[in-house]
Amino acid sequence: MNPSNPTTPPRRRGAALVLVVVALAIGLLLTATWLDGRRESMPVARRIADGAVARHAAMSGLDLALATLDAEHDWRDAIERGVLDDAFEFDGASIEIEATDAEDGRPVDDDTLRVRFRCRATVDGIVVACERTREFEPTAPVVDLGFGETAIVAEREIRILDRAAIVPWSEGPGGTMIVGTLDGDPGSVEFGRDAVVSSTEVIRVRQARSADDGDRRHRTLPEGLPPIAAPRIEVVEGSPACSRRPTRLTEVPSNDSVHAEVRIPRGRHLEVDGDLVIRCLRDFEMEPGSSIHVERGRLTLDVDRDVRLRDARMTVGEAGSILVRAGRRMWVDDSTLGVERDREPSRDDGRMLSPAAHAGPARVVLTGGRNSELRFKGRSTGVFSVVAPEAEVRLEDEVAIHGRLVAERVELRDASVLFARPEGGRMIGLSSEAGPHRDAQGRLLPILTSIDRCDASRLAEIAEALGVPVCAAGSIARPSDAAREARADAVEESMERRRSNRRDRRPDTGISWVAVEDLDS
Repeated sequence: MNPSNPTTPPRRRGAALVLVVVALAIGLLLTATWLDGRRESMPVARRIADGAVARHAAMSGLDLALATLDAEHDWRDAIERGVLDDAFEFDGASIEIEATDAEDGRPVDDDTLRVRFRCRATVDGIVVACERTREFEPTAPVVDLGFGETAIVAEREIRILDRAAIVPWSEGPGGTMIVGTLDGDPGSVEFGRDAVVSSTEVIRVRQARSADDGDRRHRTLPEGLPPIAAPRIEVVEGSPACSRRPTRLTEVPSNDSVHAEVRIPRGRHLEVDGDLVIRCLRDFEMEPGSSIHVERGRLTLDVDRDVRLRDARMTVGEAGSILVRAGRRMWVDDSTLGVERDREPSRDDGRMLSPAAHAGPARVVLTGGRNSELRFKGRSTGVFSVVAPEAEVRLEDEVAIHGRLVAERVELRDASVLFARPEGGRMIGLSSEAGPHRDAQGRLLPILTSIDRCDASRLAEIAEALGVPVCAAGSIARPSDAAREARADAVEESMERRRSNRRDRRPDTGISWVAVEDLDS
């Protein structure tokens, strides 16, 4: 008999050995993967470390470049001598520094006010580049006695309401606009909840301190600012013709003239070539479709009562200018004033001029008499300045103005826009805390506090007293060589104070990382 059980499965040998072999294989594979990753991660870690060293070296190189220029008497001359040209080693990194004009990317020259410093740090094939923009004082300072550095300055109050806006005409850093009132009351400047006032700075005087003096948008001045005078109008003698009907100008008068009332008929175009003064004892009106163009010379419209422009154009050429005075009211409705639009580059929307457009002194200036009103409405647009320290100025509807406003009261409503051209540092305005116009204690020199300081005869006297050029309303006066030399030390000290104040109040533009490169890749 066979004792074995036929249903018992046969014994299998070697299964445990197979499992051990598989486990060993997996362990060897994981070990090989770890060793390979470790071998690859070491160079990666070294590149990360080199990048960090290069990054810190680039930042240190920027600080070193600025400190080097601070130690130089003339930073422009130092750059021209090549103090930043040679590469040098710093903390294991090779440093190269480049300085260019931040406006156009060209080499630094006498006109450069904003410098872009770029630093490249190289560590073992890793290159990190960063840049910073810094503002400097002008080579030959020019003091503006007419508040040309301001976007809006009023005797009493400024109101920016509804969806009205004040925005820089120019672009980029340095586009801060200054607004303020001469009375120094912080409550006299009001910004509505929906108003657009980007990069706007409000000036104050020290006597009007308040709880919110820490607001970064407010700057406190050591004393009040002097008054502003309206542009001087040449007086034309004569009597108008005895007629109650308005004079209809269908052609340009050959000489200065006096009229009871003037009206430019619908669709009529007048081309002025040369200086001309037209005085109106009552009103001046431009009917829809009419236009005036001044190619050369200055057209002065001196109106004792009302000025009305309805769907009209008043423009100037490159050598022309216009001065309009309204004794009682000025109404500008759906009209254009300023430089001819086809001569200026514009943006796609047709209402905003390019920053490359004309940036010289205002060639169209509007002013008003005591208690007068200057009102702009509809879709009026233009390039001009309002200098009416005794008038109320109001912008409403969709008005778009490129220029500046000086008045007793200023109000922007609805969707009106003031595109302000900031002075950008090329002029030193009376609102600046330091400069040749202030003493060591920061107070205005007495010669600059009179209301007649902007007169042509006074400009020359002031330029001699300060030892620097001065300007106002497009006129400029330069000092003699003797006056410049006599005041050279005082001007240098004042410019050094100005430079220090600008850095304390408006720090450098933050560092921008512009490139990270791996030369081995």
